[in-house]
Amino acid sequence: MKYKKPLLIVGNGARDMDLDIQMPFLYTWGIKDKYFNHKWAKGDFGITGSPNGNKLIKEADYIIMIGTRMDTHQVPDWDKFAPQAYKEAYCLEFPHKVDKMLVRIPELKGPAWCKRSLENKTDTPIYRWVDKLSKQADKDDIIIPDMGQTGCIVFQRWGLKEGQRLFNGMNHSPMGYSLPGAIGATLATGRRVISIVGDGSLMMNVQDLQTISELNLPINIFVVKNGGYGMIKQTQKDWKEFLDQGVACNFKVPSIKKLAKAFNLKYTNKLSNEPSIYGVTFEDTTISPKWKYGNEL
Repeated sequence: MKYKKPLLIVGNGARDMDLDIQMPFLYTWGIKDKYFNHKWAKGDFGITGSPNGNKLIKEADYIIMIGTRMDTHQVPDWDKFAPQAYKEAYCLEFPHKVDKMLVRIPELKGPAWCKRSLENKTDTPIYRWVDKLSKQADKDDIIIPDMGQTGCIVFQRWGLKEGQRLFNGMNHSPMGYSLPGAIGATLATGRRVISIVGDGSLMMNVQDLQTISELNLPINIFVVKNGGYGMIKQTQKDWKEFLDQGVACNFKVPSIKKLAKAFNLKYTNKLSNEPSIYGVTFEDTTISPKWKYGNEL
């Protein structure tokens, strides 16, 4: 390879491809569970991605993108994306202009010019809690965080084990997705599902607790209690000059312990093969790192 600092970016559209990767690469969240432990993987990138991943994009002299559309979460401003690099893409309906659109995947080999660093070093209680929970999870577990801060923090921090699946309703951002997603996942696979959902998102589909209970599904639900709609609060803080009214952010949810009793669910903070729910309270659920939209990564 003629380039000194080549970088591959792999997205979920490549999940079913048997890629022989022997060069530094970054992954999107959609395919993180497949490549998290790959020896050539250097982490994720984007608005809430790793600083190291964004740094590598700025340093690369050649970037090839496979199976990703490079949406605005990953690249808020395409005109500012790696202007120093020669860019190629292999992806249906790739929306951006690149130096070359590929009709076949090239040999994915290149020099080991960079190292992987920690993707996220944030040291707040919710990040430490995700660390602890991910260590307790089994290799066959399916992890489905909800949207907003809950989803971002889990995707940033969860230490994936070989065999685990990690996904949510990304790009569509349907609040409350975690519960019906968990039901579908365990019915399809028979595997235990760990659902991590914000208190605001829980109330969007609270009726699904009855289905989980009635079918006795092995779903462990952890409700992050932060007073509701943490992502909206953080967005309003980022754009305070325009959004300073605190709209639709302050409300109370019912007691999670009483909900457990009402729907005949086990109330426990321990992982088990029984349907369970537990409330975890955090005053600060700020996503970090998170670049203000429109700013250069």
